[in-house]
Amino acid sequence: MKKFLLIGFWVLIFQPISAGDEFCGIRNRAFEEGESISYNVFYSVIGLYVNAGTANFSVSLNKMNNRIAYHVVGKGNSNPSYDWIFKVRDRYESYIDTTNLQPLKFIRDIEEGGYKKFENITF
Repeated sequence: MKKFLLIGFWVLIFQPISAGDEFCGIRNRAFEEGESISYNVFYSVIGLYVNAGTANFSVSLNKMNNRIAYHVVGKGNSNPSYDWIFKVRDRYESYIDTTNLQPLKFIRDIEEGGYKKFENITF
């Protein structure tokens, strides 16, 4: 009985070490290169829906730090005829490693109303 418990104890101790050595690849089934989608954005004013702008998302492949990466771009713009009320010019970009889906870089360049912000983050 003691021998069985001792073997079980050693198996539990060394199990996490061997599991950590294996490659944890992630399969991307959500999107692929060349995909894009566009939306018309509506705003409700007293029950009436007004075409307020557009939102677009696209995926391409680029090289980043000698790695092949997904380049995901999201853009949002208000309709130019409503810019005098609230102008929106947003652009978000992410570079994602294709092998493990880890982020490599993130860029945010937004203008909403009078507020502007630019961020460039490398992971």
